[in-house]
Amino acid sequence: MTEDLRCNVVVVGGGPAGAAAAKAAVAGGLDTVLLEAKHIPRPKPCSGYLFAEALGPLGAHFGPMPDEVRAEPQRVGGVKVRLPGGALLDVPVAGENIWRERFDAWLCAESGARVMDQTRLVDFAEWRDRVELVCRRNGQELRVNSRVMIAAVGCFTMVPLKLDPSFLAGVPMVNTTQQYFRTEISLEPGYLHVFVSPEFGAYPAVYVKDDLVVTDTSVRPGKSLADARSAFQEMLSREYGFRPAEPVMKLGCKVCFPSAMNRFCLGTDRVLVVGEAAGFANSMGEGISSALATGHLAGAAAASSGASAPGPLYRESVRPERARTAKEWMLPAVMTGRARPELRETLFKLSPLMMLKVTRGILAWQAGGGVVPTLQKHSLEVMLRRLLNGDFDFRS
Repeated sequence: MTEDLRCNVVVVGGGPAGAAAAKAAVAGGLDTVLLEAKHIPRPKPCSGYLFAEALGPLGAHFGPMPDEVRAEPQRVGGVKVRLPGGALLDVPVAGENIWRERFDAWLCAESGARVMDQTRLVDFAEWRDRVELVCRRNGQELRVNSRVMIAAVGCFTMVPLKLDPSFLAGVPMVNTTQQYFRTEISLEPGYLHVFVSPEFGAYPAVYVKDDLVVTDTSVRPGKSLADARSAFQEMLSREYGFRPAEPVMKLGCKVCFPSAMNRFCLGTDRVLVVGEAAGFANSMGEGISSALATGHLAGAAAASSGASAPGPLYRESVRPERARTAKEWMLPAVMTGRARPELRETLFKLSPLMMLKVTRGILAWQAGGGVVPTLQKHSLEVMLRRLLNGDFDFRS
């Protein structure tokens, strides 16, 4: 049996980008449907730390978060980055600690859209005046006819790869896993503790959520995730009293960083791509802020365009967010604090010798499998485009 559904805007993906897009479209008076492939709430590999970049658009468009969304400790004090040789970068940046599955479910409910979970996109086709989707819901085919489609799914999914088959060619990627333990650790709660060492892979981190200690381990494809995780947890046990038993929960995913190569897939005239699917993720691995920002811009573009195609308006309005993200992958901008203002005070306190040690440690981490801003060929290309064109545009 086939069901048919008509609407002004269909949003695919029930994360922060999709919810922000849906809310902006609803606020613009559009009949909006939000489709999510999994059951809401659904687990999501994520630290669940919200910093200033995310809290701004969140407060502006969604208002205060309910307490049930938050984890303990509710307030985040910042990021502590430990480098080889004992160097510590203590970056004081205020934030909030949330559970992603509860956060995303709250955002979807607050969007005001018709939310249809357990609905998987099978295919789509764009026409001059509409987009047609074929989905599967509860074992049945669902056909959706919409004026605009907003894709807020992962970058490995069908939408960005159908629009741009070469989108992920040569892009840095990591395989990542999270393990949740009911144990203790002698590291200060309320901080994201990152350990920069090639031995531990890319983005090795540990933090506390309620009564659980969470370890994150990531490696580049071809490297052993099990070996990096084992080395990381053994170090935590040896130096910080970490005593893991069997994890109470395990999550994992593959993450890609197109923005590290100044590459974004923003969609077409009537298919707008936002958040992670469009390639947005900054150099600290945080993507919620860009998800909220780009999702809102896409929904607002759909509302402002009337019957016209919103693609040109969206691509123009998202330029500042794209430039901010691209700058975060430029090592000079990061090391001088221009890309991430919260780093400026911390970095300026370092002696020239310590700054040299930090830079060497970061570059060694990259060489050993980390995904960090570097002075590679694509980074030089980004800077050259900026100087010559006043823009970070890719493939223009």
